[in-house]
Amino acid sequence: MADAKTLVFIHGSDPDQANTPWMFYHLHPSTYASPTLSEGKTFDLVYFDFEKGTRSTWKNWSATRAKGPPSRAPDSSAALAPTAHIRDREGVAYADNPEHPSVVSLYDWIKTQPAGSIASLQIFSHAVVHQPVLFARSYEWGAEPDKRTDLTAERDPNDTEFRLRDFEGNNPLSRSDPWASGLAGELAKFRQALADDVFIKVWGCGEQTYSHNDGAPIRKLVMDFLAVKPGKAGDVRRAALVVAYLAHVQEFFPYRLAENLEVPVWAGPVGWGSDPFDVDGKYDKATYARDRYRWTGKFPPNLDRKELWWRVSTLFRRNKAIAEKFFKGTLKARLDPMGYVEYRKGWVEAAITAANSAGTSGATSPAQHLLDAPAELMARLLDRIGSI
Repeated sequence: MADAKTLVFIHGSDPDQANTPWMFYHLHPSTYASPTLSEGKTFDLVYFDFEKGTRSTWKNWSATRAKGPPSRAPDSSAALAPTAHIRDREGVAYADNPEHPSVVSLYDWIKTQPAGSIASLQIFSHAVVHQPVLFARSYEWGAEPDKRTDLTAERDPNDTEFRLRDFEGNNPLSRSDPWASGLAGELAKFRQALADDVFIKVWGCGEQTYSHNDGAPIRKLVMDFLAVKPGKAGDVRRAALVVAYLAHVQEFFPYRLAENLEVPVWAGPVGWGSDPFDVDGKYDKATYARDRYRWTGKFPPNLDRKELWWRVSTLFRRNKAIAEKFFKGTLKARLDPMGYVEYRKGWVEAAITAANSAGTSGATSPAQHLLDAPAELMARLLDRIGSI
């Protein structure tokens, strides 16, 4: 076990989000009780800046939130490699032929770190259900659709992004052996660098199922669940909606990361967005300006008092039943003050088992009941077709 603990922050390519790691990071949620939990703690800080294509390291950084990076120069800096010449969704090179660093640079670096040295890994970027987004214009296997649909196929060398395929086949986070279970192969190399209680958080959205598709069909599953009348007569319907919702969770990159690494991963609720600055506040009728929120740098923020933090959309937070009745009550998931969910394999599998058990007590199973819900079923099918 390494003595010095390391924080790893990842910034995507959106310049508007460049200061969000320094403003909004926090440490392990077990210390939520302290409003200034990060102050006074010292770490080695490693900052992956995909916008600039660099990895910078500050040794013995005294963790303090601010509106910008540390004032002192990093102790070391290196260019991110490998890089890729990204392609559009048809597999055609862009006219400007952009070359950007690949997420493989992050994977490769982590695998070389001392055992147990990484205390936290936090991704500050846009995101969709299938992955955090480093470069929104990067698509995989546009000219080879068979490889795009086969998650066991190798990574596209012209792609920069986190991908679900990274856990499969012989890809960078795979077990390498398809018959292996537990931690093995490249996955084991990645996991060994993480502390036993590593805190992983993906700050971006969890709502888009494919580029430019909103998460409304996923949210509708939860709202329909909450609308079912209480009582035994609604058990099968509720169970079907839980199973349908969790099918989306199982294709959520943060969940797949938690499932494969066998550690908790915090991320937004599947189907909802998150944002560091657009607070979704009420409009002032006199000025047509949104409510003004202020950043204090103290964690956890008091969102009810308009303290600014990267948080889940008000569409999620203002309806208390979503968190209390569905996520906490039915799924048995934990949520943090900003609305982020702690993803674990255990509660997802337990919720599916409970839903299937509840369904068998009725006249039809949850799977059969889905056949009676064509709108929900069609939404799921279209999402799958859209990703092909």
